[in-house]
Amino acid sequence: MKDEIIRRNAFITGISLLIFFLFSFSFSSYYNLRSMETQLINMSNVVSNQIMETSTDEELNSVVDSFTKNQEWLQITICNSHGNIVKDSENDMIGVTISASISDSELLRANEASTDNDRIYVDQQRIYYIKILSNDIIMRTSTEYSFNTSFLYMNLLVLLILLIIGLFLSIFFSKKTSENIVEIVEKIDSHLKTINEGEYKEIEDSHRYSEVENVLREINEVNKNILKSMQSIRFEHSKIDFVINNMEQGIIIISENEEILLINDYAKEVLNISGKVEENINYHRVLTIDLLLSNIEKAIKKHEDEYFDIVDRVKEKIYATSIDYLKNKWFSDNQEIGLFIVLMTDVTEKRTNDELKAEFISNASHELKSPITSIRGFSELLLAINDNADEKTKKYLNVIYNESIKMKMTIDELLYLSNLEYRRNLEGDKEKVYFKDVISSTVEAYTEQADKEYISIIVNVDENLYIYEQTNLLDHLISNLLSNAIKYNRRGGKVYINVEERDAKIILTVADTGIGIDEKDIDRIFERFYRIDQSHNRRKGGSGIGLNIVKQICNVLEAKLSVESKKDVGTKFIVEFKKNEEIE
Repeated sequence: MKDEIIRRNAFITGISLLIFFLFSFSFSSYYNLRSMETQLINMSNVVSNQIMETSTDEELNSVVDSFTKNQEWLQITICNSHGNIVKDSENDMIGVTISASISDSELLRANEASTDNDRIYVDQQRIYYIKILSNDIIMRTSTEYSFNTSFLYMNLLVLLILLIIGLFLSIFFSKKTSENIVEIVEKIDSHLKTINEGEYKEIEDSHRYSEVENVLREINEVNKNILKSMQSIRFEHSKIDFVINNMEQGIIIISENEEILLINDYAKEVLNISGKVEENINYHRVLTIDLLLSNIEKAIKKHEDEYFDIVDRVKEKIYATSIDYLKNKWFSDNQEIGLFIVLMTDVTEKRTNDELKAEFISNASHELKSPITSIRGFSELLLAINDNADEKTKKYLNVIYNESIKMKMTIDELLYLSNLEYRRNLEGDKEKVYFKDVISSTVEAYTEQADKEYISIIVNVDENLYIYEQTNLLDHLISNLLSNAIKYNRRGGKVYINVEERDAKIILTVADTGIGIDEKDIDRIFERFYRIDQSHNRRKGGSGIGLNIVKQICNVLEAKLSVESKKDVGTKFIVEFKKNEEIE
């Protein structure tokens, strides 16, 4: 940089001196010409005045000779009105043949010129002045105009001297200036390096120039803030690294460009990955579990979430794995990129406990079924053989009989719910299940119950819509929703069942015009045994697990369940099914 400053200053100085020389030379030449013209005009006016005072040719010749004798710089020519030369000074155009007349252009200039400036002209390195003195006398004076070579050489010499002095001074002062600048820059560079290494030391801000002092103070202030920001970022980065790498959960962040942006230690241990994972490496080069790879590929292709278990039979571990697609984009290199978060959680103990719980519920349900069946059978027998019993005895027998039926239904629901939760006894072939068929049979089954309350069931179903699934799952789902819509409706109310295709999804809605759900209860209606209106449930019956069964069926079917409700207006349940591809 120092050499560059010196070179540039020397170049600028040289160019400036050259321009100055050209300008001064041009100006001097111009001034010299104008000076000679002025002298010629003045001399010509003097000559013309004396010629005008003559009356004879001898007097005219005498006047001409008086001005031209013993000198060579001035030439005087006297012409008549036709341009013919009648007198020319003895020294006129020495060594050059004298013409007998002046040119037509000169004669025209003499006739048309009205001022001295119009009478002056330059031709072949001579300056001429021509003027009409009388009707028959035209005077032309001239002098030689030559370029002042000595003036040029003098200017060149002066230029050379000025150039040498100017270049020397320019180099000297440029060197001093550049050394000061480089010293400051090197000081700033050294200071920035220490900041990059996490240390901070103020730059000495005293300087001979106040402007430089102000800049150094500003740099010190900026560097303090930079250091604070760097320390804060490093602290936050280390904190995040500590949290992520000490999580009891595996986490992998993958971009839609199939690059691994982050993987924590837990995930590397689960996936048996040793060593450091290269930044932005393609996930195919790191991950080896086929189930994980196929689900990541599916999530990236469809931009949808995926849920599955990874079973490690060597470690005897089960990891619940989810792939979540983030709808908010991440900005990198001025580009929006979608991200997928892979979470792996050790659920071995939970799955074991769930299995034990499921087995207990199954065993308990089966154990309870036998005595309840006996109670129902004996109460039914007693009702049949006691036609003559008093009304109170019949009433008690009916209560026993009805409650045994309710208890059996509750046990069946609990057993079914347990199977849904733990995916037990759900094996079966999937088939093409048309919504119109399932809804028709379900509506038929609940028509009598709806008619008792004068409730209308209105169905709008596209007959071509179907899913590939087990029929009993869709049947249970719609049955529970319809039963709920009738149970919590008003007398004379309506139930609307609608199925349509929208945005490559199949949307099932079951809406009623019933009592609605209070806003504070909406988030809890899918909890097991949760009841909104206890008095209503006692009148209508119900175990409080119907909507929980709906939720679990939706989980099995990978369907999205939502609810909209307004108190005293009605409730709408919405189920979104993925549209199945055709199965050959």
